[in-house]
Amino acid sequence: MKAVTRITFVTTTMKNFSGKVPAVSLHAIEETGSLRSAAISMGLAYTKALRIIKNAEAALGFPLTTLCWRKIRRWKYTHSTGKEWLTKYETYRDACVHANRKLYLEIFFRQAVNICSLTGDRGSGKTTLLSALFPCPMPGLTSWGFQSRAST
Repeated sequence: MKAVTRITFVTTTMKNFSGKVPAVSLHAIEETGSLRSAAISMGLAYTKALRIIKNAEAALGFPLTTLCWRKIRRWKYTHSTGKEWLTKYETYRDACVHANRKLYLEIFFRQAVNICSLTGDRGSGKTTLLSALFPCPMPGLTSWGFQSRAST
């Protein structure tokens, strides 16, 4: 079992707005150089990719991309405000994931400790037994740790 963090923003008009899809789209635009190439690389129709960007821009209230004309083709590049939003979104997302993981381990790991209590002196084999029974104690932990009896 693992904790999953999903971030949804709600606009002033009470419309839900997920930051993940526009963030992935902006990364693809950065990598490929255009919205059309980004849509192809993500397996989307150009109109779907354009709608994702336009909906995000409408929800946020500022441009994420900018139009540039090259010869006959129209290209979209990530706008400076789009790059700034992307950086802020990823910082916020990473902080939320970290906080969620920490809370998950604190709450569920403490419950697991209270369900089964192992007693014994130092060197009695508690850690060896748990390591043999459960190779990975909980997601995000690398080893079993115990508090001394004096602190409990």
